[in-house]
Amino acid sequence: MGNRADFIALVYTGVPGGKIPKAGKNTPPVFIVHASDDPKAPPVVAAKIYQQLLEGGAQAELHAFRRGDHGFGMTPASGSVRNWTSLYADWMRDLKLLDK
Repeated sequence: MGNRADFIALVYTGVPGGKIPKAGKNTPPVFIVHASDDPKAPPVVAAKIYQQLLEGGAQAELHAFRRGDHGFGMTPASGSVRNWTSLYADWMRDLKLLDK
């Protein structure tokens, strides 16, 4: 029996080769955060992944910020995107992931 992640976080989501993996009810909960002005990863990819997760029966949450560029998780961010880590922590609390 293989290992399964408890959760997945996708930050400035890109998909190598453009192929979005299939999702199902056994897919771990997924948190997606993306900036609409990301020049390296089109925000529509994050929306497509989110939709596919929902259609496959997986639990998912999507946050798309108006500004943030690419790499806002690694550099000091300004604007509302700087709060993404708080949203991520709230999501983890909601799923009782921080209780483990």
